[in-house]
Amino acid sequence: MSLSPLGIAHTNLNCAQLERSLTAYRDGLGLVPMSHTNPVPQEGGGFGLSGHVQWDAYILHDDRGLQSTALDLLEWKIPGPIAGPPRAANQLGLARLVFSVPQLEAEITGFRAKLPTGFEQGEFRWVTDPDGISVEFRQAPGRSRLQ
Repeated sequence: MSLSPLGIAHTNLNCAQLERSLTAYRDGLGLVPMSHTNPVPQEGGGFGLSGHVQWDAYILHDDRGLQSTALDLLEWKIPGPIAGPPRAANQLGLARLVFSVPQLEAEITGFRAKLPTGFEQGEFRWVTDPDGISVEFRQAPGRSRLQ
């Protein structure tokens, strides 16, 4: 029997500084924090980590609230975050976070991100968040609020 996914429930985005990322996604993009988790240290086996783990996180939604896919901004406390070089576009694993938006230019201005040279094309823009995560904005076909 195969699974029948109904959609993506949430995406974890590991952050170096939770409050800095919260400011970018909340104030710049308009996502709303629906919950804040900051549990006590616990066994890390469920996360594929040995020893105890602890994190601080905000779970954000768009204006549809709990009916939308959640973005889980997460800062690891124990063990601390591990930084690495920026991901190449062809590197295995998650490549970027993509938002479908009703008004492309307004969203880019609101996100206050610097557009990397060469990543403006037609109906999408590719920027980076405070941790260097690639974030793409795509104009939703027929969804402009100006129409």
